[in-house]
Amino acid sequence: GQLKAQGSNDYFLDSATAVHYFAEKDALLGNEELKKEYYQNKVSALNKVGHSLHTLPSSTFHAYATSEKIKTLVHELGWIDP
Repeated sequence: GQLKAQGSNDYFLDSATAVHYFAEKDALLGNEELKKEYYQNKVSALNKVGHSLHTLPSSTFHAYATSEKIKTLVHELGWIDP
């Protein structure tokens, strides 16, 4: 399934250190080209943007992910190196 495919896909694994875009499973042709029905509305082909948004220093998500509130929560959960 999806978890197996993502776990073995270099593009997915590389998203840990860079922001990557992931398409809906039916939005791409076999050669990973966008299907014509999505040309006018590319947002509908987008499944998620991930995963390294926390590494962009000027982003809202970076401010949230590195906030004292989140640091406290993570510590309370017992995570050492999340």
